[in-house]
Amino acid sequence: TEAAYSIQAEVTRSSLDENKHQVFTRMSLALSQLDSPGAMGIRALLKPRDQLFVKKIPNWNEKEFAEIVGEVNFPGTYPIFPGDTIKTLIDRAGGMNERADPSASIFLREALKKREAEQIDKLKKQLESDLGRMKLEATQNKSIDSQSVDKVGSSLLTEISGVAPTGRLVVDLPTILRGDSAIDIPLVKGDKLVIPRKSQEVMVVGEVQFPTSHVFNSTYGVFDYIGVSGGLSPKANEDYIYVIAANGAVKPTKKHWFRGNDPSINPGDTIVVPLDTYA
Repeated sequence: TEAAYSIQAEVTRSSLDENKHQVFTRMSLALSQLDSPGAMGIRALLKPRDQLFVKKIPNWNEKEFAEIVGEVNFPGTYPIFPGDTIKTLIDRAGGMNERADPSASIFLREALKKREAEQIDKLKKQLESDLGRMKLEATQNKSIDSQSVDKVGSSLLTEISGVAPTGRLVVDLPTILRGDSAIDIPLVKGDKLVIPRKSQEVMVVGEVQFPTSHVFNSTYGVFDYIGVSGGLSPKANEDYIYVIAANGAVKPTKKHWFRGNDPSINPGDTIVVPLDTYA
């Protein structure tokens, strides 16, 4: 094939010694010499039961590609080679335009997507096993409501089954673009980088009176946005409010009397107010 290392190959041969015991020998073949004029050819050298191993050219690249889309000057699918990184891909795409928001970049990798799918399947099977055990305990213990166990379990299984793996890897693209090679990501086959357009919204979801999006206000903190969303609902878990940054990173918050320790809010962020399951 095109990837074959045509200079040298290897042959492993088995034979019987004088005591009729099987012995193995290994020899190298200079393939280039076998094709020279007057050479006997590789077929004449081989014997029955021989194993011929033709090596691959060192560092051979099997036409690997990575994709970059969004607010760059030349989006598209680019061939990649060992040593190519996120920064080199952006440079090859002509850099970002004035509408780009590098802090909200999305980096997707197929290998991570596969691992996430495996973990979701593993979690689903574990939950099914736990629910089976809980149902058995409920039938033996009349103080446990078996119908409630079944209802909650079915709801959890439905939610897990609806989770789709994304393969997203959180990257700090602004720092990478400043030349920090220590956190730059080497590219592999199938990688995809999405550079979105600048956003002016902050979303508030979960247990608030009116979940919605708001225009970014540089003077607002977490609880300011919650306030303009009607405030917390009676079932809100105030201790575990968190922020999902535009690049996918998750930032926890403190309770409202520790506002000075809350994470800063940037355009494209989402504030999540979880449900208090004990309320």
